[in-house]
Amino acid sequence: MSEAFDGDRPAPRTPDETLADVQQLLASGTLPTFGSADELAQRREILERLAAVEAELAKLKPVHGGIGHNNPPADELDDDEGVLEQSREATAVIQAELSKQQPDVAKVAESASPLSSAAKFLAKKAAEKGLEEVAKRVWESPVAQSAIVAVGAAIYAAYDKIVDWLFSITLPF
Repeated sequence: MSEAFDGDRPAPRTPDETLADVQQLLASGTLPTFGSADELAQRREILERLAAVEAELAKLKPVHGGIGHNNPPADELDDDEGVLEQSREATAVIQAELSKQQPDVAKVAESASPLSSAAKFLAKKAAEKGLEEVAKRVWESPVAQSAIVAVGAAIYAAYDKIVDWLFSITLPF
């Protein structure tokens, strides 16, 4: 029996694997189908989830002391802020595309990957340092103790829905 099968059913695909499948379908010339009631409802749900991501990301902005403060952020903020900035940029691209009548599906698929990376990064960061340490050293905000988990969950929920939508509009039948 193959490892890909659990009994008579295939093992569930991860969102990352499904996204890779969708990208292969698009590269091979598969044309997406738009405009059904279900497809439009999925888009609205994605946009709602991306709005939740934006709200959670806004909570994670580093707190600085203002002009002349003597407490610059730690060097590790560069990596953290880079991942968060990529999430913000990806969210903006996906929102812009999904607002169009005929979204550029390849752009959406390409922009989904940074969301997956950010969700994994935040989960790893929380697990490595503990929420209090992350809040203290990275974002220095009590809100960040729960926000780091919330933003990771919001990003993953949006990513998962984006992948579902991409898969549904590229089905070959």
